[in-house]
Amino acid sequence: VPGISSVNLPGYYGIPLTRRGVNESFWVITATTSNGAISKDVKLAAQSSATVVLLMGLRKIATIARTFKAVNKGDLPVAIISKGSLPEGNLLLGTVSTIEKLVQEQKPEAPAIVVLGEAVGTHPDFYVKAAKLQGQYL
Repeated sequence: VPGISSVNLPGYYGIPLTRRGVNESFWVITATTSNGAISKDVKLAAQSSATVVLLMGLRKIATIARTFKAVNKGDLPVAIISKGSLPEGNLLLGTVSTIEKLVQEQKPEAPAIVVLGEAVGTHPDFYVKAAKLQGQYL
C-alpha cells in the first residue's frame, strides 16, 4: 500500500517506532504538500516526543532540520531510509544538526523517508556512527 507500507521500513532497518521508556507514539506525515510547501504538521510534530516519520521529506531536509532546531532538538537522532526494501536500500544515521550535511555528502536517493526521534537512537549503530561523525572513537 503506497505510503502505508513504507511505515514498516524503520523496523526493517532496526529502528522501532515506539520504545518503552523512550516514546509512546509515532506520527506519519507527508512532509511536502501538493503545492510544494512543508506541511504545517511538521512543526506540530517537532514539539512532541513522538517518533516522526516524514514521507516525501528528503528535498526539504534543511527546512525540516531548522524546524526541529527551533524547538531545541538539534541532538535528536535522525534516520533517512533511501530506496526502502529494494536491494540498493540504504540507511543514513545522524542528528538534526548533522543530517543536512550528511545528505549533501552521501546523496541518498528518492524515494526516501525521514525518521526523527529518540527511538532512532536505539538503533545498534547509531552512537557508533554519531561518535565517528564528531571525530570521537568508542
